[in-house]
Order: sequence, then structure tokens, then C-alpha cells
Amino acid sequence: MKLLNKKPIQLVYGILLGGPVVLWAMLGMFVALTLFGCGKKSDPFIPKKQVSQVLRSVKAQYLGGRVVFEGKFVEARAGSAIQSGKIRLRVEYNQYSNGKVPCDTCPIDFKEHDMIQGKVSQDGKFTADWLPPESKGLYVLRLRVVGKDGDLGPLSERIRVVVR
Repeated sequence: MKLLNKKPIQLVYGILLGGPVVLWAMLGMFVALTLFGCGKKSDPFIPKKQVSQVLRSVKAQYLGGRVVFEGKFVEARAGSAIQSGKIRLRVEYNQYSNGKVPCDTCPIDFKEHDMIQGKVSQDGKFTADWLPPESKGLYVLRLRVVGKDGDLGPLSERIRVVVR
């Protein structure tokens, strides 16, 4: 009757083989989730610095064949742009000449852009002018400051200008 005190051989083998099988299965799931799981998969590069220069209270007028921008140039740090008196701007725009004017909150695809240079005064006011490619229509515009390395700053508010 000594056999009753011993564990069956199958149970002993199940315990001995169960540990490594579970470990291999967990390792396989970890590898599969890492390779095929959702999430950002890109090369590990340090992100570029954000441009801290912002345009506020931007207004635009169509004068003499050009769109003239005026507004306030704000920086988080003491800026080289104010010291040099120049800023680079990206004008993103979409032109509507067929009479279909979008509403103020409608989504707009700003598919065209130009680069311009503006002037900054010591008190932070900027002016810049832009030559629109078409002679007539409504332009919906927004501006961005371009940093030294071509980095783009935050978007200005939308601006509407009628070109006649």
C-alpha cells in the first residue's frame, strides 16, 4: 500500500514540463505583442525643439495688389528675431473664386503655401506683405513662424481677405 502515498507519474511530469512550457508561451506572446501590437514604431530619434514664437492679433488688408499683415510677435525667450528685426513666415492659404465661401468654423484644406519675410519692431509688432497668386477671390489664410532650422511654430488664427 505504499503506492497510495506517491503521486502519479503523469502529475509529476506535468509539473516538470508545465513550467518551461508556460515560460516559452509567455515569451512568445511578449515577442508577438512587441512586433505586431499597436503603437508608434519609428526610429528612436530625439524630437526637434518646438518653435516658441507665436503670432497674435494678426490682421490683413489687401492694398495695391498685395496682402499686408500686421500683428504681435510673441516669444517665450528673448528672441534673435526681434534683435535682427526680421522674421520668416509661412503663409498657408486656400482661395475661393467661385462664390462658394466656407463658413467660419468649416474645415479648410490649406493646400497651398508661400514663404515670406517680415519686419519686427523692438516692441514686438510685425509687418509683412504677400503677393497672392490669383487676382480675384476670397483667401482664407493662416501664418506660422519659421525657425532657424526650418521648424514651424504654432498656427495663427484664420484670416479672411477679399482680393478684387
